[in-house]
Amino acid sequence: MGVRKHTRAMPDYGSALQFGLSVTPETAQIEAISELVQLADVTGLDLVAIQDHAYNQTFLDTWTLIAFLAAKTRQIHFMPDVADLPLRPPPMLAKAVATLDRLTDGRAELAIGAGAFWDAIAGMGGQRRAPAEAVAATAEALEILRDAFAGTGRVVSRGHHYLVPECCQ
Repeated sequence: MGVRKHTRAMPDYGSALQFGLSVTPETAQIEAISELVQLADVTGLDLVAIQDHAYNQTFLDTWTLIAFLAAKTRQIHFMPDVADLPLRPPPMLAKAVATLDRLTDGRAELAIGAGAFWDAIAGMGGQRRAPAEAVAATAEALEILRDAFAGTGRVVSRGHHYLVPECCQ
């Protein structure tokens, strides 16, 4: 009995389909989460997505949990589901993703969100935004993240929502 290698269909936009799981980072479930992710790694799943709701008192911090799980696995990729921009400023988010990607041999992915649950975000020190503001801030954050990942030099932004002064890099 041989092992068959499965090929994945290529959608119209040119990327292979990926399969994975979404993890709710419940503090009380750390052992089960760890076992599940290690099983996903050895069985060949592609991706683990972990909810990023830092304001939820029953959840572990997403980036710390991703680093912990990445150290216990060898091939599966990790991403926040989705990184909460009001609580994760783009320059620091870029640094965290780039560091994790380097430490895991390219297994870090990034998905970002404009924010929701504004009372909870404000309770953690994040800025409350109206829907149009959240969209504009997300567009600005994407520009900063693209510049940071391009690796062409310093990132400077004099945007309305995220200031990244040249002197501080």
